[in-house]
Amino acid sequence: MNDFDSNDNLSATPMRDVGWNIAITFIVLFFLASLITQIPKKKEAQVKMWGDIMITIEWPDKQDIDVDLWAKSPDDFLPVGYSRLRGTTFAILKDITGTNNNSTGRMREVMFGDGMPNGRYTVNVQLYRNGSSITTVPVSAKIFIIDSSKVVVIAEKKVFLKSVGEEITIANFNLNASKLLNKPDDKYVPLRAASQGIAP
Repeated sequence: MNDFDSNDNLSATPMRDVGWNIAITFIVLFFLASLITQIPKKKEAQVKMWGDIMITIEWPDKQDIDVDLWAKSPDDFLPVGYSRLRGTTFAILKDITGTNNNSTGRMREVMFGDGMPNGRYTVNVQLYRNGSSITTVPVSAKIFIIDSSKVVVIAEKKVFLKSVGEEITIANFNLNASKLLNKPDDKYVPLRAASQGIAP
């Protein structure tokens, strides 16, 4: 009698094949998993803030709208904005004037502060010009500070500018020993007029 005449061998062969198939499947999966872990992961960029304070504003892209960012630090008599790009603490990166000289069409301004002198700060936005069909211009603003080597958002606000010349205070805040004191408020403090030499 040969092996094929045995009922025991006939029933054992398919079971043995299934077992080998499962084992081979697990070996292949393990091999593939180990290969995947060897693929280098894309590193996330570690962006360092350029100053101790950073202020950003954004409004709708590709619209011929000029929104100005203004800020005043406690150690400076005059605020910083488009007509005074640098102060004692603050400096504005670029004055965006709408679509003019703006190849990307991005509408955003950034201001940095080196050092955090003690005292009260004010941050404003003003609608300087509106050459678009948008009648109410939404502006999003954020204020960041370095706190114990961490970047912290201390104020975030969205405002709507309705008429040319309108100026809105995003936040007034107080710093002491590089720490935020109390909660920022948005009581209106004019800065555009102060840029002409009149203290706010």
